[in-house]
Amino acid sequence: RSMCMELNEFEAYVDELMRTSSRNEKEAIVTNVYDEGGVKAISLLIGSEFSDSGIGDTTVRNIAVPLFGQDIPDTYPHAQVRTPPLCTSTALRMLAPESAEVSVAQLYDEVQHVAQLSGTAQHDELARVMGEYTTHLVTNVFLQDLATGVSDKTVARALGVTDSLPFYESVVDVLHADVGRQSALTSPMAGAPFRPMLAKSESHMPASLDGYLAQPKIDGYRLVIHLVDGEASAFTRRMTDVTESLPELDEIAWPDGRYVLDAEVVAQDGSYNSTSSRIGRSATNVDRSVGMEFAVFDMIIHDGILSANQTQLARTTLCDMFAQQVDDDRVYALPVFTADEEVAARVAASAHEGLIWKQAGASYTFGKRSSAWVKEKHTAESVDVVAVGFEEGSGRLSGSLGKVFIESSDGVPLGATGSGFTDAERREVWDNRDTYLGAPLEVSAEALDAQGSLRFPIFQRWRMDDGSADTLARIEDIMGSTT
Repeated sequence: RSMCMELNEFEAYVDELMRTSSRNEKEAIVTNVYDEGGVKAISLLIGSEFSDSGIGDTTVRNIAVPLFGQDIPDTYPHAQVRTPPLCTSTALRMLAPESAEVSVAQLYDEVQHVAQLSGTAQHDELARVMGEYTTHLVTNVFLQDLATGVSDKTVARALGVTDSLPFYESVVDVLHADVGRQSALTSPMAGAPFRPMLAKSESHMPASLDGYLAQPKIDGYRLVIHLVDGEASAFTRRMTDVTESLPELDEIAWPDGRYVLDAEVVAQDGSYNSTSSRIGRSATNVDRSVGMEFAVFDMIIHDGILSANQTQLARTTLCDMFAQQVDDDRVYALPVFTADEEVAARVAASAHEGLIWKQAGASYTFGKRSSAWVKEKHTAESVDVVAVGFEEGSGRLSGSLGKVFIESSDGVPLGATGSGFTDAERREVWDNRDTYLGAPLEVSAEALDAQGSLRFPIFQRWRMDDGSADTLARIEDIMGSTT
């Protein structure tokens, strides 16, 4: 596929989609977009790949006002009849109607870069991209507010991959995996990335642990490792290929045949920072001063045979067999404890982040959070930080708080937290942002990551009456035991 569609061509297709209400015409246009622009054009068209980037309507408008030097219009100018309110992306098109002379692939790479950032860095990069590229096409990727009438299902029908959706979370995932049109992929293939199974939070812990197994929740980086006749490739849970970051994969004598392993890569010095700073590096920039190990905790394909439909107990047995077969100290299976061994499990977990409790008889569920896996965390610590900005929520949370951007008392950005708030608290904070701006709040977190942000910060309470924010040095001291 050429992947050389120009942005003005893409925009013309978007305009066609907005003008027609015919399902057949929309599917024909989607087919043309895919033929000329490939999966990146489809991703920009439907936006689902970037729906969890944390960028909402308010963020976009706050960037656009200084960018264009005027307020964003809410209605069509000079409208003679009552019309629906303008969506943000349509309004921005009226302010910046010219198309950038770049390719769709270039815009996709820029959007992906913005989506991977957070806080001030994300805000600054989004402002740059909005200013340099066709603004309304950029914002539609994050807001999905242009009335194109195109969804995952529309694309799946147009490209003949509807049978793949029970397995893949999004049609973009199907196309990234290059399964081909009319493919009836309903199970994974070694070498084709996919989104792995996810665990639910501790609030979903069952009343009884009978029938559950436990594995330590280690402080590593989640990977799905694909083996094809001894050649390894590794993908993150978002399907990013990070193989070249891990030259250890080439040094291990993997068995012949086809395998897909769910695993954690862990730095041999035990530091999450050492692990996270390695992931995403190009081969020429890899720092080998700290080696990496691979803790296997699930088996999706074993020696060419799909094992995802087998029970959790059977799959963990396959992990043990596999690690013995590899016979390399850098590859090992995570230990497994039954509910009767709960005390031993908690002792083993004391050196890690906690436990993952898993239903012994459950199969592997792709791309979704399942109550068959439940996290029990042990390592969160609490620190006091300052609220320095707010972002509106989206969907159900529209019109209320989505995230609070946080800093230390000495002004060092620490990321953002959007978890731990009740709906009532979200409305209260959003409606009274001036009151809460600059206020101290307590958050729990697991550690500071390699970029200096708090890992998984969760709101606990506001400290306006009884506290003040911690300095970065104090936060580093508190978080030191969890890194």
